[in-house]
Amino acid sequence: GVDLRAAVPKNEPTTLFPGERALVPTGLAIALPPGYEAQVRPRSGLALKHGITCLNSPGTVDADYRGELKVILINHGREAFTIAR
Repeated sequence: GVDLRAAVPKNEPTTLFPGERALVPTGLAIALPPGYEAQVRPRSGLALKHGITCLNSPGTVDADYRGELKVILINHGREAFTIAR
């Protein structure tokens, strides 16, 4: 597995307020062979410390998908969370 990072513009962080969700770009595109899939899973540290998780976990990337991978994050915490590069 690999850790993904948000590819938001450097000087334009995104704030995720409690209860909000956002589609976060990763800047990563992959081409999977037929018969394979990729999965996006939440990080336990983000969930425990900030209440941030992937909304559709695990997120499945099908072999025929082409384009930038984006992750749907949701803030289940009590405080705003800033997504920055």
